[in-house]
Parts: sequence; C-alpha cells; structure tokens
Amino acid sequence: MAERTEADYSGRSLGNYRIGKKLARGSFGEVYLAEHVLLPRVAAIKFLHAEWGASEQQRQEFLQEAKLLEALKHTHILPLYDAGIDQEDFPPYLIAAYAPGGSLRERMRQCTGHFPLEEALTIIEQVGQALQHAHMQPRPVIHRDLKPENILFDSEGQALLADFGIAVMLTANETRLVNVKGTLPYMAPEQFEGYASSKSDQYALGCLAYELITGRRPIQATGNGWIAWALQHQQMPPPPLSQARADVPLHIELAILKALAKDRDERHPDIEHFLRALRTAPHDPAQYHALKEAWLLEAQDSYAAHHYEQALALYERAAEVDPADIRLLKGKGEVLLALNRAQEALAVYTHILRLAPGDAAAMAEIQRIRQPQVQHSPSPPPPSPPPEAQHQATQRAALVLKAEGEEHLSHGRYAEALAAYEQALRVDPGVALDWCLLGEMYWRLAHYEEALMAYDTALRHHIRPDEALTGRGNVLHLLGRSEEALYAYESALQYNDQNAAAHYGRALILAEQTRYSPALTAYERALQLQPGFVEASCGKGDVLYQQKAYLPALAAYDQALRADPTYVNAHYGKADALMQLKRIQEAQEAYKLALQYDRPEHPSLRQGDALFFLARYSEALAVYEQLLQLDPVNPDLHERRGNALKKLGQTQEARAAYQHADKLRGYV
Repeated sequence: MAERTEADYSGRSLGNYRIGKKLARGSFGEVYLAEHVLLPRVAAIKFLHAEWGASEQQRQEFLQEAKLLEALKHTHILPLYDAGIDQEDFPPYLIAAYAPGGSLRERMRQCTGHFPLEEALTIIEQVGQALQHAHMQPRPVIHRDLKPENILFDSEGQALLADFGIAVMLTANETRLVNVKGTLPYMAPEQFEGYASSKSDQYALGCLAYELITGRRPIQATGNGWIAWALQHQQMPPPPLSQARADVPLHIELAILKALAKDRDERHPDIEHFLRALRTAPHDPAQYHALKEAWLLEAQDSYAAHHYEQALALYERAAEVDPADIRLLKGKGEVLLALNRAQEALAVYTHILRLAPGDAAAMAEIQRIRQPQVQHSPSPPPPSPPPEAQHQATQRAALVLKAEGEEHLSHGRYAEALAAYEQALRVDPGVALDWCLLGEMYWRLAHYEEALMAYDTALRHHIRPDEALTGRGNVLHLLGRSEEALYAYESALQYNDQNAAAHYGRALILAEQTRYSPALTAYERALQLQPGFVEASCGKGDVLYQQKAYLPALAAYDQALRADPTYVNAHYGKADALMQLKRIQEAQEAYKLALQYDRPEHPSLRQGDALFFLARYSEALAVYEQLLQLDPVNPDLHERRGNALKKLGQTQEARAAYQHADKLRGYV
C-alpha cells in the first residue's frame, strides 16, 4: 500500500480565515490555527482527512458534529463559527473557537499527584453543566467520549467541552443500542455492551472527578486490551477515594461512587443531581446508609480476595458513617486478624462486647486471639452470575469470529485467538463467549489478572465451573498464591471428581508442601482418569524420588517417556534415578537425551548439572554463570561454578567461588 501524503494547509486562505500552523493530528484529520482577516478573532479549523471525503456517508457523519454544536450553544461548550463540506480544494471542515488554555490532559500531565479539591470540583461542575445542557435538549445529546483530551480551556481558564464526533441523539429518557465506541478508561459498563444514555456520560464524568481528586483512575486495566477494560468496568468496584486521598469529604466520596455505580439505575437521577451532591452533604441519612452497605459489600469482596489493606480501608470508611454497626466491626476484626494485628483485633472485639454484651461470636474471637496457635484463614464466597446482553443482528458474524478464535487456540496461536475473540465482542458485545477458553488465552499470554477475571466470569455464567476453577488454580499457582490455588483445585473437584487436570494441579501443590503421600494419591488419580498424562507421570516420579523409592520413580519416568519421548523433565528425572541406582552408563545416556531435547536458550540448574556430569565443563560453567546473573546470591550456584572452574584447571578462580559460597552461607 502506498504511503499516504498529507496535505498541508498552512499559509492558505479559507473564506475570511488565513490558516496558520498545524496544532494537532488525529485519526479524524488535522487541526490548524487560523486568524480572521477582518475581525480580531483567532479560530481552530478541523479538517477531515482528505481521503475520507470521498464517501458521502463519512462526510455527513463528520458534519453531524457541526449540527450538534450549532444546536448546543452553551458557556462551557466549544463555540462553532462555521462549517463547510463542498469548499473547492478543501475537505469537509469545522471552524471553532481557539482554546489557548490547552486541554485538561495537558494540565493533568503538568500536575504532580492530584488537583486541589476546589479546582477539581470547578472543572467537573463546568463540564457537568455542559453535559446537562446537552441532555436537556428536546432530543437529548449523549457525548459518549468524555475524556481529558476533549476538555479545553479558554483564555480565562473556563472549561469547554469539545469533540461531539461520536455523540448520539436520543428521545427523552431513552437508552439506545448503538455501536460500541468511546475511550476505554472512561467508558460506562453498558457502553461495552453497545448501550448509551445520559447515565453513560454521568459515569464518565464520575471517572474524571475521581481521577482529578485522587490522581489515579478509578478503574485500572493491564495494557489496552478491550476485554480487560470491559471486565474491570463491569465487575471491579473502584477503591474508595479516601484510600488515595484521606482528606476527601465523605459527601464527595458518596457522590462520585454513586456516579460510578455498575448498574446505571443506581446512579444519580441526572448530572445536575450529581453536581449538587458534590457540594452538599445529603440531608437523607439513608444515602449514607446505602453507601455504607456498598462499602461493606466491597470490603467483604476485598477480604475474600485477600486484599486485606483495601478491605480494612473500606471498613474504616464505613465506620465513619455508623461506628456502632456490629457487622462492620466484626469484619474489621477479621481483617486485622488476617493482617496479624491481633492486639488491634482484640480491641475491636472488646468494643463489640461493650455495644452488645454477651455477643457469643465476639467472645469466641477474643478467646481464639488469646490462643495464638489457632490460625485464622479466610474463605472466598461463591460467585454469582451477572446478566448477559445479546445482539441478534450481528450474532452470525460474531460467532464466525469466535470460531476463528477457537481454531487459533487449538493450534496454540494464543495472540491471534485473543484478537479474534476481542473482535467478536466488538461486533456483538453480547456474544456468548467461552470464558474458560478466554481465560486460557490470557493465561498462555501471561496476562494473569485478566485470566483470573475471565475465569471468574465463567463461574458467574456457570460455564464449566470445574474447568474455570482449575484454570483459576493454574493462574494462582503461577502467581505464587499456592493456598488459594489449592482451594480452587479442591473446589473444582467438588464439581467434578473426574477432572484430571484439577487432580494434577492439587498434586503439584501438595508435593511443593512436602505432603508426599496425598500428592502421590492425587497424581495416581489423575493418571487413572487420563493414562497418557505425561506431566502427571513425571510428577509421580518426582514424588517417589523424594521418598527415595528410586525403582518405582524410574518406572514412572519411563511411563511418561512412553507417552512423550521428548519430555525433558522425565529424561532428567530418569537420569537422576539411575544415578541413585548406580547405573552410571544408563544415567549418562539419559542425561544426553535430556540435553538433546532441552532448550539451550532457557538455562536451568538441571541442564548445568547434566553437562557437568558428562564432563562438558565449559558448557556447564556457562550455564551456571547465566543462572547467577538471575540469582547472584545463591550459594549453591557459586559452589557449582567453583566445581566447574576447578575441573577446567582455573584453581584460583575456583577457590574464590568457594569462598563466596561460604560467605553467603554465613560460614565466614
């Protein structure tokens, strides 16, 4: 494809305007500074990309923004001066007021941390007034793309709402099914399903308010993955503002969190009510009661997810509303116990007894705290399924893309599979996805948090819960959260005891915990269900080896190699077992095969030891030194390096390596 050549309009005249320097360029076109030749007026001219002007539909869509701006004259909406579609030698254009104060995004880049509270509230009020004006039209106008880049400032520092390029017009109180558009960090949960209403703009304004006041976004997602953002907006509650900024008044936190409700019916009636709530503490105590209940639910979810500090902040914020609520005090006590802050927990339970003398649960906790051998461990609550939207008009195309994704996945093309799934969701946000498969894609691509969210979604939709829990266990295990992983595997087996992968995952963790007998039983159960399960055979061999049962271990490794003769770990395990059985020549052959199938670009301790055993000392030394770059304080690696150096005749360097190993072990 030939590279597109951009037109440069600088120095030319358009009507009564002389065009100056280019200010910006985007996917839509370019923006130029311009000056009126007769009047003392400076303007900004937005040109549609020249190659886009050929389509009449695209030209009309571009000029829809002009019609909306003409109808929406307001103090805080960027004024429109003129527009054109058929001007000779120019593509379609809009001429609007020039905002010399730059964008809100530019101000945010210059600001370290959060905005001063009054400045943040003033900006939100001005933008909110513009949105409310748009929403109050006979046919309400929904902006759909509120973000810092679309908020400009005039010479007096007043905020101006700009860029109505993807706005839609509704009938009064309508929620319309539209195409999925917007900017990911500021899109309302329903926008990812293709719905837009005035409540969507309110959510985006809530995101902006949160970000200006705290210096961080209410919703975070890894990278720019569309699905990751959708899941976060639809499922993850924003942390309390007070967690990031302790001086946020309670009524402001209440107002913003209400605007950010996942269910649009739970948000403020309109933006005017939102702005009023930002300035005024609610007269109705029930408002605070509702917020307290929301905080309690979020605190319980955070506790179940082992996010204890976040849970504690939520309980403490709720206590500001009702310090005598026994439920939140008990929750706070549980969190403090999980954080090993037993004395603080004791004070909380003692306070509960003052409020409710004879409370048996509080008395029991006090007794448990005074018996430190008792362990307190949280247990996550069961998931609950959310509703799913269906878009029938585009279902067939989405299903084709979904099938394409599954085909890519079956061939191990995980990035392509994920791209196809994301495209299917863009075509039809309500397409019924296999969230277990999506979780596996994220897992294989090392996007672990997204994988956990996908598996959680599968559980809420009751999509093969045993597979979802097994996948969740795999991810948690990789993240080093072994106890949670073990719980996930055991929960999977409660759904389906025939799940070989769950038995295998459970066996891995039990073996890591040196609980060899139940681990061996779990491996054997996995093999009973799936006789060709290579990893399970090798795992069984590893457990038997640790138990010094070398002949049965050798049989297990051979079983794995019959199923997959290239399985590296089984070759290493077999070689180790043969060494213990003094079958040296056979061990040498096994090590050679292990090295033949091993990947030299991924050095391992086993690889280095095998090379050393085979008298390939220079290669072994290279492996040990690569490993030391990753783990420079490992005394065993320094000792192995010394052994290799000694064999290579480098006695002085070997001695230094041994001394360094002894120093790391605390011998000198």
